[in-house]
Amino acid sequence: ADDIEDLGVLGAGASGVVRRVRRRSTGDVFALKTVHLGACETSRRQIVQELRALHRALQSGASPGRRPLRVPSIIGFLGACTGPGAVHIALELMDGGSLQHALE
Repeated sequence: ADDIEDLGVLGAGASGVVRRVRRRSTGDVFALKTVHLGACETSRRQIVQELRALHRALQSGASPGRRPLRVPSIIGFLGACTGPGAVHIALELMDGGSLQHALE
């Protein structure tokens, strides 16, 4: 956590928050989605389903010494970990704004 600098909230919902963060050691900027495990059972099932889909997408096309295939229409999954009472998901940062904003 000491290596992560919080650059602000991108969005929030009933089960968690998405923040723009920077890894100090590399300068990489990405989205960090934190889902609180105290959320309702439906939210917990949804996050497990999301992690499985992201993991499958990450593994798709991967082979030793080669990065996974990139699909332009899917946000890149960088990794996930658990912390006290939450799951943290690192995702590629999409600087284009929210879908809601684009539709308005």
